[in-house]
Amino acid sequence: MVFSQVFKNAKYISPSDSTCTAPYFLSDLEVADNISKCEISIIGYGLFELYINGKKVSDDIFAPATSDYHKRDNSHIAGLIYYNEETKRSYYLKYDLMPYLKKGKNRVAVLVGKGWYCIDCNHDEKCQPYGDEKLCFEITMKKKGGKEFIASYTDKNMKWTKSHILENDLFYGEKQDLNVFDTSLLLPDSDISKLENSVEAFVPETNYSLQDFPSDKVIRTIKPKLVKNFGDYAVYDNGENITGYVRVKCDKKGEYVKLIHAEEIDENCEIYGDNIHLWKKKQCDEYTTDGSGRILVPHFTYHGFRYFSCTTNAEPIETVVVHTDLKVDSYFHSDNETLNWMYDAAVRTFLDNVHGCIPFDCPTREKLGYTGDGQLICELGTHLVESKEFYLKWLDDIADSQDMYTGHVPHTAPYQGGGGGLGWGTAIVEVPYQLWKYYGDKSVIEKYFHNMTRWMAYMDSRCECGFATNEETGWCLGDWGFPYEEENYQLLCPNYVNTYFYVKNYQRMEEIATALGHPKYAKMCREKAEFSKKAMRAAYMSPMNNCFYNDFSGGNSFAIDIGIGTQKTLDETVKKYSEYGGFDCGIFAADALIRVLFENGKADLAYKLLTSHKEKASYGYMKDCGATTFWEYMTGMASHNHPMFSAPVSSFFKYLLGIRQTKESYGYTDVVISPCLVDELQNLEGYITVPKGRISVKISGKKITVTIPKGIKAAFDACGVKKKLSAGENVIEL
Repeated sequence: MVFSQVFKNAKYISPSDSTCTAPYFLSDLEVADNISKCEISIIGYGLFELYINGKKVSDDIFAPATSDYHKRDNSHIAGLIYYNEETKRSYYLKYDLMPYLKKGKNRVAVLVGKGWYCIDCNHDEKCQPYGDEKLCFEITMKKKGGKEFIASYTDKNMKWTKSHILENDLFYGEKQDLNVFDTSLLLPDSDISKLENSVEAFVPETNYSLQDFPSDKVIRTIKPKLVKNFGDYAVYDNGENITGYVRVKCDKKGEYVKLIHAEEIDENCEIYGDNIHLWKKKQCDEYTTDGSGRILVPHFTYHGFRYFSCTTNAEPIETVVVHTDLKVDSYFHSDNETLNWMYDAAVRTFLDNVHGCIPFDCPTREKLGYTGDGQLICELGTHLVESKEFYLKWLDDIADSQDMYTGHVPHTAPYQGGGGGLGWGTAIVEVPYQLWKYYGDKSVIEKYFHNMTRWMAYMDSRCECGFATNEETGWCLGDWGFPYEEENYQLLCPNYVNTYFYVKNYQRMEEIATALGHPKYAKMCREKAEFSKKAMRAAYMSPMNNCFYNDFSGGNSFAIDIGIGTQKTLDETVKKYSEYGGFDCGIFAADALIRVLFENGKADLAYKLLTSHKEKASYGYMKDCGATTFWEYMTGMASHNHPMFSAPVSSFFKYLLGIRQTKESYGYTDVVISPCLVDELQNLEGYITVPKGRISVKISGKKITVTIPKGIKAAFDACGVKKKLSAGENVIEL
């Protein structure tokens, strides 16, 4: 919708002092006793909190959700190709105000902070901010038996004042002085007539969408434990890596309270942050107290941390866990502690990195919706949590960021710069495909089919003789996250990995086009995939051992996954990893490796790798080092809360428990339970929640119990036992 369809009379407003980065906007609202309905439509750039008579409206936080907003100048970024500047969107929210109102005068107050819209720190990818803070709202009322009318709206006559927030930034943290703002201004009895008027701000060219998907909320709280008291400050441990902030209390007036947040501490129990550039991006909250004893909390930032330091003049009350409110609707447990750790860490890492319905790469150094990371873990995401609305929102971000002329999909969505490779842009194909497969909703692939075909046309433009070459922008990779030094990244040719994605995308597109009734396009997809597969085999496969790049960094796994490897390729892969006993590859190859081992009857080796404790090359090593979330690198360098390496956890459901669909099934209407039994793994159980209900499998030695919801066609096929399954509980004895 356009602006006038959402806001009839309202104007965008900003504070008259452009240096104020967290203003309060204030107005009064008269409410008669015959009012039966009162609703607000509101948008705040970048983030806002709405208060009525001093009480916060809604438990939403960090609203509205981040998007690509509107045009901005990024011409300073070298190598940036033109990208979509027309289909931009901004989210507004609607709230029922009736529970917060009283008869007579009511005070409406809106606190606005920077968020991504106004970010001006030197974040890694150096994109420009969109503009300054601004607010727009319109309040409508309805009298009993009467018509709806506009009761209040923003314009230049609305009052504003500086808040207690002196500085706020998603990376640096928040700085507050509770003495500079009179909280009585939030109440209707106070006089605001002498406050300054707002100024009218420009109306962004954008499409307005109602935010009807899950918002960020306070999910739970943790009681932190004291690690060490250093005198002036103390260090605390939350027991797990989380996203959120700390609630602190200090009763004295004029005290300076400081908190620093980090994922690690050093051997002296001091805060350690070199892995996430902590000393460049402080993750620091600072407060000057007013003696009221109020709980101290940031309003417009969250941190990624396990540990924090706090000056000893204040008491940490609790740590608040914050992320988009997604329901965990899966379960996994086994008699192997490493597998259990992987599932728990996958859930925690996934949720920690979902904010504003965007799958971020990490909650510290970048906080960006990297498309490569997001498409890699999309299949896992559908299995772990109730994720359909979340992914649909992110798909709009991806589509909004797609280049309107070339079809290029950038490496981050919403667009904030960054680099990657052709494997990143495949998100526009992979995410709709996985949603369609899991939820069975064909409208998803119908809606984004045009975006997918434009992306494939872009990939075609980057191909020579069937091989995908570098993109036109950004640092171009193949894989990422290798467990060795940076100068060795190019030993596995990026063009080889990007051509793998080119083929895999066309394999997906053939299936999608067939389902949508586009046989000619499906035929073209098949032909292009086959042409590149032949070219890859001829160029990259060694005639000596049928290996691809001598299986360096999982090179064989890519080939086997798209069907260009041979039995000898598989044999060499099995031999190599049986001897190595860990992962020598990046994020995409690790996922492909586990998949091709399970798919080709090598479950014992897949299990061995998943449960390995090889130093700096295994999930067990992360666990042994005390990790509670997945690391960016298995070596332990860089971020310690990155979801990329969690992708193989989807194999727990598909292969270890054996919950799979037939090739023709979408939305789990036709299921085959075919567990890959491993001698060392005797007891395991788990479930996923599909559109028809919960599918659960419990394996106890030779006894397998399977529960199937009504309306699903199901069969069992493992260890030579084949049988139809009925709705309800089924027991199979092997």
